[in-house]
Amino acid sequence: MSIKKTLIKKAQDVYFSRYSIYDKLIMRLLIFIGEDNVVKLQGSRFIRKVHFLHFINSLLFIKIKKTHDNVGMVPFHLFNKVKSRYIHYSIADWLLRYRNYSNITEKHFISAHYRNKEITINLRYSDFISQKYGYKSERLKRIISRLCSDVSLRNLNKSQKLRLAIMLYQKNKDAKANEIIKKIGKRFLLKYTSSPYVFNKIKNNKIFNDPYILRGSEQYSHILKSRNEFIKSIRNSAGSFCIVGNAPTEINTGHGALIDSKKTVIRINNYTLDYPDDYGTKQDIWVRVANKEVSNKNLKNNRLVIFAANNFTIKRRDANKYFLAPQLLEMEYTVIPNHVYKSLIKKLDGLPSTGLAVAYWVYSIVGKIPKECLFGFTHFHNNKDFHTHYFVDENEVGNHLHEWDKERMIFEQITK
Repeated sequence: MSIKKTLIKKAQDVYFSRYSIYDKLIMRLLIFIGEDNVVKLQGSRFIRKVHFLHFINSLLFIKIKKTHDNVGMVPFHLFNKVKSRYIHYSIADWLLRYRNYSNITEKHFISAHYRNKEITINLRYSDFISQKYGYKSERLKRIISRLCSDVSLRNLNKSQKLRLAIMLYQKNKDAKANEIIKKIGKRFLLKYTSSPYVFNKIKNNKIFNDPYILRGSEQYSHILKSRNEFIKSIRNSAGSFCIVGNAPTEINTGHGALIDSKKTVIRINNYTLDYPDDYGTKQDIWVRVANKEVSNKNLKNNRLVIFAANNFTIKRRDANKYFLAPQLLEMEYTVIPNHVYKSLIKKLDGLPSTGLAVAYWVYSIVGKIPKECLFGFTHFHNNKDFHTHYFVDENEVGNHLHEWDKERMIFEQITK
């Protein structure tokens, strides 16, 4: 290869992955100044008066990874008129990190994505689309086309290639996805992912033969089977079911016996049985988020565990960490289907709470839910604090980014 062709190739490589370079430079500057200092400067009157300094500090501020409750500290008016696609990408990325799926986030993604073949923005925009609209969305068509170009494929790392392969599988383009999976290699896949969906595709397309991959494929089949069984059980329950949330609304109500009288009792996350008179003791189905905040202490006491996470079987690298325990206990396990999250994200412009996700799924199965089937939900009590649980101190619960007012409206729509 001539020097000229080599230089052109290098220039293409840099151009197609330039945002990652920009991010590294900004993060170095952020480390040099210090995150705490950037937060302090963001509230400084002096910084706000000097337009250029305010602009630079604001760009650093939205790159800080730790949560900041005060979204008002981001001066969006400084960025709105900026034509830089990287700036629009940075804002959209910041908003998405805080689970904002509104039209504002999408507007910035569209501005950043317009005629832009850069890898980072295309992959990040695909995250937004797959969460809000699903992998079947036509919005992914252009992204997939761009990422499948020779220059993009050459610059994608193995993790990024895996994300592309998932999009291709979802679009029924198995031949191209299989080709990418083969280039990624079995060793990387076994080390860095345990997606049941991906392993099921690998098994069915006869790409690699490995016991770990076969187990992942079995998990995928089990998830679909258990999901269908849950749907049948709810339909056949004749209304004798209840969902027990973790809000303190049942304290001193004496509803425990009523809860235990139901044919099917569904409980959520880190529930406790320390209040039997008010919350009952019966355990049938456990709905939990897939994160380290929720322990497995309640697992063996239920016949079915349902994981509440969008696209969980498709894209979560650590899926096996959660499915392994119920699999070893030979119990039923499944995942709330993606269509539930897709519907709720559009309504909320954010991710739903676990309680709303399972309630909406039940609503999609049997129609409006009688309010007497719901216990421990603050959504029906205007004066209650959403950040409290009946079994733990308010300050220990932590901050979760949910749209509580919008959730209350949805609960009113799906109950009777």
